Amino acid sequence: MSRTIGHQKVMPPEEDVPPAHRTTDLLVAGLFLAMGLFVTARLWRDLEHRRVEINSDHSQFMWFLRHAVRVVTEGADPFYSYLINAPDGVNLMANTAALGLTLPMVPVTMLFGPQVSFVVLLALGLAATAFGWYWVFSRHLVASRWAAAIGGAFCGFAPGMISHANGHINWTAQFLVPFIVFASLRLRTWKDGILLGFLVVYQAFINEEVLLYTALALAVFMGAYAWLTRTPIKVVLPGLGVAGAIALVLLAYPLYRQFFGGQTYSGLPESVAHYRADLASYPAFSRLSFGGMSTNSRLAWNISEENTFFGWPFLLIAVGVTIWLWQRALVKALAITGITFFILSLGTNLMVGRRGTGIPLPWALLEKVPLLGHVLVVRFALVLIPIFGALLALTVSLIEKLPDPRYRGLAVLGLVAALLPILPVPIPVRGQPTTPEFVTSGAWRNWVSTGQTVAAVPLTSEEFPRAMEWQRFSDDFALAGGYFLGPGGTDGRARFGAPPRPTAILIREVYRSGNVPVVTAKMQQELREDVAFWRAAALVLPDETLRGTELRLLLNQLAGPGWHVLDVTVWDVRAMG
Repeated sequence: MSRTIGHQKVMPPEEDVPPAHRTTDLLVAGLFLAMGLFVTARLWRDLEHRRVEINSDHSQFMWFLRHAVRVVTEGADPFYSYLINAPDGVNLMANTAALGLTLPMVPVTMLFGPQVSFVVLLALGLAATAFGWYWVFSRHLVASRWAAAIGGAFCGFAPGMISHANGHINWTAQFLVPFIVFASLRLRTWKDGILLGFLVVYQAFINEEVLLYTALALAVFMGAYAWLTRTPIKVVLPGLGVAGAIALVLLAYPLYRQFFGGQTYSGLPESVAHYRADLASYPAFSRLSFGGMSTNSRLAWNISEENTFFGWPFLLIAVGVTIWLWQRALVKALAITGITFFILSLGTNLMVGRRGTGIPLPWALLEKVPLLGHVLVVRFALVLIPIFGALLALTVSLIEKLPDPRYRGLAVLGLVAALLPILPVPIPVRGQPTTPEFVTSGAWRNWVSTGQTVAAVPLTSEEFPRAMEWQRFSDDFALAGGYFLGPGGTDGRARFGAPPRPTAILIREVYRSGNVPVVTAKMQQELREDVAFWRAAALVLPDETLRGTELRLLLNQLAGPGWHVLDVTVWDVRAMG
């Protein structure tokens, strides 16, 4: 297969690729799998009690994995659930349900539990993404398998990818992206659009945001390449039309549910809408890399959004290689695409060292465009990863061809010096208390009838996601609250979790401060109203909860004395509803 945009070759003929070498492919696949296991090593040591550092995402995806089992075994609605955020439920198409990952994992989830499926997806997602890019690079970019392997490894295990390994299995699983790129670049007839259409549909059920970034990056790259080579872009239109038609037909109903079903929302939550790249973060080292420094944490919004930390040595190499290969139209198009998304990642105005400069940037003109208002601009930096991966593969291929072994040795040393500081380290973990025996033993059934709601204390939310894992053991009760994206934020924005009710706010304040206020009649009335809204049968406080003594004192005054059952305290509030 030629490497083309329409009929125009993307690479010059001297890079023609020989037939596939199966042994090398297997070795590379094994290497990538070992890297995925290394990055997730700390989780494998205790799957039941360890979670990634941002464990709200971990708990959420475990819930999504369990939901996929319900879809297959019970015929549950794949796009909506009332098991969390009772009584309103959650629009799963408008969240990161990742059905393209969770449904294939149903057998593993049923046999071993969602905690195993989560870590398997995390390790395999990184490895498969690296292998996907290796496959494309080795067949359609460079002749050297090992040059392609190094480029693929960067695409799968770059600092930005490892950052998202802190819970975002829908971001680490980008294994379809290289094939979407390849299918887009080889469009010549309407028939070529068929494969692209199905790839787009599947990617939409893994991560729509990744699909959007891929489409935008391809538009910039293909436009730049067509302009540089004077290739008529119209040659790809029939294939794009077919791909679009397939995607429209197959995604019409899910997208209708996403944008016009219950619990829809607009924009981003206020707490993350301002996330943009700090210019100083690009040459810095990630906390999750070999050369990482904890002081650089101030340059990222959190550990799962270190999308930009490429390290200054690697950036120097990337710039140098781009200059070295500037005569190639491919490299120019890659550079134009990379610069475009670098600028977009900086947001509406330039920030350096967490200080705003007031310098306006192009994103200020684009952020109100439909769909673009739903993205975190800092993630535009992830588009640079495969661009750098392609440049890296080209670099290694050219180094191998240097005639003088001394120059080859110096070039290899320089490349190692640039890559060593950004090699990944195992992602950090934290302990997770065991699900209460009150839940696992079924003792909850004495307090909650099928279809009624449990209100965990503190109420289930992004800050307190633990109770979402309780439904691993039974889905016969709904939960008040939850960690999800839904309506109810300020200025019509989305928000994380349910709009806070008075009792949930009161409990959260006591949890954070340790100070129990004097309970008033108004607080008791608000509890009755909240219980009625949630349709709650019981308030459940696990023994291991931080500030459990203070919370128990508060609720005893609000709802009357609770009952200690196994390893929780329960307040029967059925009479209040």
